[in-house]
Amino acid sequence: MAPEEINPAVQMCYQMRQRQVITGIDWQNAAQLSVQIEEAIAAGTEFSQSLNQTLKSLIACTPTSSVIPEGF
Repeated sequence: MAPEEINPAVQMCYQMRQRQVITGIDWQNAAQLSVQIEEAIAAGTEFSQSLNQTLKSLIACTPTSSVIPEGF
């Protein structure tokens, strides 16, 4: 039931690649983007940690069988 999401760090990487192709990136505009890059890295790290915790929780769950109606 969780919404589909993209890791913010990966999304920032795609944006940087697109920017590189369109306008290029040099040290001046890279410095302007440094705050956004740092925020994306922090958000991406948090996203990955949350995803890993969810995976650990799912692995720790005991599987149970369910009843499937006949003919379904």
